[in-house]
Amino acid sequence: MLIGSLFYLLFPDYRTYLIKEDSLIENLSAISYLSTFFLSSIFLFKGTQHKKPLILIAFLGLLGCLDEISFGERLFKLNMPRINGVKLDSAHDFVSIGQKEITKLANNDPNYLFLLLGIGGIVLATVTFRYKKQLKQALSNVYYEPPFILGFLFILLLCLALLIDLGLVDYYALRAIEELFEMNAALALFFCSFSLQKQRPCKQ
Repeated sequence: MLIGSLFYLLFPDYRTYLIKEDSLIENLSAISYLSTFFLSSIFLFKGTQHKKPLILIAFLGLLGCLDEISFGERLFKLNMPRINGVKLDSAHDFVSIGQKEITKLANNDPNYLFLLLGIGGIVLATVTFRYKKQLKQALSNVYYEPPFILGFLFILLLCLALLIDLGLVDYYALRAIEELFEMNAALALFFCSFSLQKQRPCKQ
């Protein structure tokens, strides 16, 4: 992130390498996701005690790679479908669709929005309270393990990138930060897969 930020500040004529689609950073992200998919698949075929997490990571790696190349839209000159004016050429477009629907609901029927948020909050609190013992035990067993830390970093960086992608703040430099977040998320997922191969079973 530091190197990317310095590159953005010191070499303004080459900022497209950070921001432009199908350029350096986006290609590195796609390669990292694709490597994650292949690495996880190899570990699965070799046999491992962490099959379910590796299957999930392999799926996320493949989805991430397809997302970075817009599901082949530019490569194969595809016409991607649209929903509510949003072109579906990446997985995070569903977040944009959700944002538009929430904004529309907030403008037209704010009471319904508050009602839905209230119901969601009650459900979340009820589930958390009911299963707090199981959640606490599960987290205490894995929170210090490398796969958990790397998985958490992947989710955090991806959420930050999605937040920037919503365009709530219009600032050109944020586009470069978004791409850097996505690249680092891909790297975190790659090393998460690698760490599972060497990981001992979690203590009971």
